[in-house]
Amino acid sequence: LEEILNKEPMNTEVLNTYGLILMVYKKDLNGSKKYFEKALQSNPSYIHSINNLGVYYLNNNEPEKAKAEFKRLLVIEPFSYPDGYQNLASVYVRINNFQKALSVLKDARSKNLSLSNEWDHNYGWLLILTKDYESAIVWYKNKINKEPNNNLLYNNLGLCFFRLSNFREAEINFNIAIRQVKNKLKKKKEKVDVRSLNAFYNLGRLAVTRKDHVLIKNIVDDIYKIQPENAFADYLLGVSCLQKNDFRSAIDYFEKALKKDEMIREV
Repeated sequence: LEEILNKEPMNTEVLNTYGLILMVYKKDLNGSKKYFEKALQSNPSYIHSINNLGVYYLNNNEPEKAKAEFKRLLVIEPFSYPDGYQNLASVYVRINNFQKALSVLKDARSKNLSLSNEWDHNYGWLLILTKDYESAIVWYKNKINKEPNNNLLYNNLGLCFFRLSNFREAEINFNIAIRQVKNKLKKKKEKVDVRSLNAFYNLGRLAVTRKDHVLIKNIVDDIYKIQPENAFADYLLGVSCLQKNDFRSAIDYFEKALKKDEMIREV
């Protein structure tokens, strides 16, 4: 690439590629910027460099500048560049504007653009974050038809029902997720994805609302088997003791949880 640039110093594609190598593979964030900017001097409408410059700004914690680049990209190419929409949504997620992030993804879908697997799943999660639980339920049910062995989908579907106070359906879906996690652990004999513990946590929260201390204990036992040093399991036991007016034991469990994770919160 350097030889080509010596001969063709304003070769847009090579400048962009060189900058991308610096940013992604050599982790030279600042070094990459000048190549994207030089590529755009050569061709101001070169969408790949506009996108990469936006990614630079996002990685450099400059979300407003990143947003401007991704918006500029989508003005130039609104119908065939899903990365632009996904990266713009990423900016809005970064600044906690989940409604705008969801709107951007809806715009992409309306143009029949295929989102990446990650952002396709993020679409459902953004429906939850924006409290559109009814739409999220429809989305997760459709997604489960395509990915019936994805325990994370069942957990999130259960969470939607939980937020709508449909505790029966919530419990059903949390339990499906938990069964799938247990089956995967038996087969693979490997560490579980920490996100898979969310179904145990959520069923624990449901048990707390019912003051079902037997269920709480069973859930805690399951969590300990997977992750013995799990702080949330201690927290659940503390709440159970608190509900039974066993204040001394409750304090002991809460202190134990805080020693494991001083940032633990009931969420």
